[in-house]
Amino acid sequence: MFSRISLYFLFSVCISYGQSDRWYKKFLSTLNNQAGVTFTAQIIQKEFELSSESIAKIEIINKTHFIIDMNQETIFISGDTIQTYNKLSNQLIIDKIINDDIGIFSLLTGNIENIVFNKSIISNEKIKIIFNIPELGYNGQIDILKSGEPKRMNLTYAKDQYINIVINNFQIGNLTMYENFQPNPKEIINLHE
Repeated sequence: MFSRISLYFLFSVCISYGQSDRWYKKFLSTLNNQAGVTFTAQIIQKEFELSSESIAKIEIINKTHFIIDMNQETIFISGDTIQTYNKLSNQLIIDKIINDDIGIFSLLTGNIENIVFNKSIISNEKIKIIFNIPELGYNGQIDILKSGEPKRMNLTYAKDQYINIVINNFQIGNLTMYENFQPNPKEIINLHE
């Protein structure tokens, strides 16, 4: 009996290496649904001794059009332009997106290039996709349901430097924030020009 379980586990792990790309594509198609998606996220960032934790409501229209709304600020992405509205200072900063930068926006939209899959671990209804980005020395994982719905994302840059995102309340459609983003700031700083 023990040897059958061991062989079954070994066979499952071997198959999972080849299925990572398939599960990642399932994740991308769910995240980039034509009707858009909305969810809440607990975002934990750590860089050496500094760490922060925030809760955000996120709407994704597509990889280049999305909004992240947090207690103190709202980040609005439209194409190559990023607008950051600070609710406390009533200030709007407009800037250009740096496409080569891989971080929280890349994770949230699945916009990660040069990704190499290590393996997928399949258990019950959940899939853990483990990957790395060799040219940058980054590694991470994406936990999804078999439906493709994301549950957790993690990206590690180096020792004690990472982003961890836990996703809740995932819905397809039901978008309201993106179209209604119209801040009325006291000050606008345009770095995009």
